[in-house]
Amino acid sequence: MLTVFGSNFNEKNSANGLTKQRLRLYNQYPGCYINFAQMTTDLVRIKAMGFDQVWVNPFYQTCQHNLLNSNKVHCPYAMSDHMSINPEYGDSFRDVIKYTKRANELDIAPLFDLVARHVAIDHPFVNGDPHLLKKGIDTKRWFLRHPNGNFVIKGMDENYTSIKDDPWSDVVAFDYSNPVVRQEIFDYFWKPFIDFNIRKLGFQGARLDAVGSISRETHELLLPYIDKVCQEVHNKKAYLVAETVGLRYMPFNGVVQGLVTHTMNNSFWMPGPEGRIDRDKKEVKYELWRDDSNWHETSKSELQKIGPSAGHSGSHDEDRYPHILKSAGIKDPNLMKQRMIEMIMVAAFGSNGGHILAFGDEFGIEDKVDLLHRKVVHVAEEKKYDLKEEITEINSIVNQLPSPSKNEWTQRVYLDKYPELVIFIVHKNTGFDGDSHIIIGNINSTKHDIRLDQAMLDEILKANGRNTTAAQLKQPNKVYLCGNVKNALGDDHEPSKKSRSSRI
Repeated sequence: MLTVFGSNFNEKNSANGLTKQRLRLYNQYPGCYINFAQMTTDLVRIKAMGFDQVWVNPFYQTCQHNLLNSNKVHCPYAMSDHMSINPEYGDSFRDVIKYTKRANELDIAPLFDLVARHVAIDHPFVNGDPHLLKKGIDTKRWFLRHPNGNFVIKGMDENYTSIKDDPWSDVVAFDYSNPVVRQEIFDYFWKPFIDFNIRKLGFQGARLDAVGSISRETHELLLPYIDKVCQEVHNKKAYLVAETVGLRYMPFNGVVQGLVTHTMNNSFWMPGPEGRIDRDKKEVKYELWRDDSNWHETSKSELQKIGPSAGHSGSHDEDRYPHILKSAGIKDPNLMKQRMIEMIMVAAFGSNGGHILAFGDEFGIEDKVDLLHRKVVHVAEEKKYDLKEEITEINSIVNQLPSPSKNEWTQRVYLDKYPELVIFIVHKNTGFDGDSHIIIGNINSTKHDIRLDQAMLDEILKANGRNTTAAQLKQPNKVYLCGNVKNALGDDHEPSKKSRSSRI
């Protein structure tokens, strides 16, 4: 029996003590807001769109004095004082506590950003902490150095000469190679830091920065402790979302296998209708989606072994998608809006672990986040559109999807008659012998005459000619309709507005 689902936002909360397996995670980059008070106010809007988690990038005092490059300061990912808030974001940590308290009231899990690879070059521990030295702990030996004593800086040689255009001159990396030193760093730095973020500030987990650059032995100290404290304080397992994007990092992402709740995949870099350019500057065709063993599907299958893998439609590290579209010659506001909806659908529907949305992308903001020069987003002046309704429906569909499978894989399908449809056949096993479901999303809000009938369903199952055998053409267990797509299967029963589902 085939079940057809539409959007249904009357959802039930997850069971006590469990994390939701498909993320609906909203990234609030503090530098894009006026302060934490504005971020707190925005939580109501975020919850109304159906997000269950919020991730806050680092909000501590940043690098202020960089002797290697005086122009490279103030990056949030270069933390110089983990006991002081960045004054641009709030007057004190009381503002952060009000934020997490409001998130908890709205049943949103707030996540802090754990950047365990490095600290700012002007962090007091870099030159030795006098209080710890009295206990016999020399923090100067905590950091990677060349034989000449200079710090190992990404993009610089042992004499601090730049060997790449943008060296990481504002941070120094921890040296976790010595077990004794590794334990010291955990006991005297990260353990108090984690306690402060969860016990004092009220966070319920962490987004884990650049996990592939840190050893498994280090993760085995950090991540179980985050979960332990979260369960003690909140009676809930911690969300541990690993930044694992990028095919070239695949051999290193496994260092967190069995330790995290979610990974992040690289759906953002898959080609869209505007085309993309790969690392070798060769054109990448939109047709890559028709290859069932494309590089995204391959890397995603590996990430899913570590934890359910969430897609993202943009991040603070990348050019915003509207800017990419504009650079490719796509300037019509309505078309740009549709392409942004498509990107979000691809991230959400093509991933077994949900999706992540960055503040501003739902408004068509074009300016990239500048990590060194803060720029507040003024939505009223800068927005091109507002995707609140579309995102709410996308999140409703994600909430209804079956529990993720480690072997889940997708086929993206195109219909010439309806180019506005984003269609995924989702397979729950490595081949075609397991359960499957289909997700159909309409990116054109003005197109109301699309009807899913048996002929369309049969055409979708062919997957643009890839599926030909009886096993490949097997009817799905469920179909999910997102946007203006009407159910015309069987007796032409349309899902009611209340349940938005029907069985055929």
